[in-house]
Amino acid sequence: MIQQVSGSLSKMESSSSLTASTLSVTSASDLKKLEKELSHQTGSKVKDIRFQLADQFKSLDGRLEIQQSIVSEVQDIFRRRAEIESNYSRDLDKLAKSITNRHKEYKQKRDTWQLFSSTQLWEVLIQQTKRNSKDHASLSEIYANHVATRCQEINEDLQRIYRKH
Repeated sequence: MIQQVSGSLSKMESSSSLTASTLSVTSASDLKKLEKELSHQTGSKVKDIRFQLADQFKSLDGRLEIQQSIVSEVQDIFRRRAEIESNYSRDLDKLAKSITNRHKEYKQKRDTWQLFSSTQLWEVLIQQTKRNSKDHASLSEIYANHVATRCQEINEDLQRIYRKH
């Protein structure tokens, strides 16, 4: 009986060693297949990621272009507005000067004007026109020099930020 048990043990040992060697041979071929499959899956995943990345770059390009065009439009509006304010300032100044010059022509009649209350209204109106002229000249300078320049800086910042990413 002991011989039978030892005989069956040796048969089991030899069959398990065959199974283990068969597994290792099978495993090596399976590993190659698995490696090829993983390589194929990885390659397809990489392609998918590349396509997604390309789409994201297109989206970012579009976004940058839109933001820059909006900032450029704002800059153009302020440049035009600066021109308008400057012209308006000059026109107000011309108006105040022409009225003042016309008033100087009537200097003899002006002595009696002090008696009327409307004279003070007229003087305040002239002063207000001159003040408005100066205010619009200042506003024109702010629009042309500060706001338009800041818009240009914003566009440059947008480009710099885009290049970093």
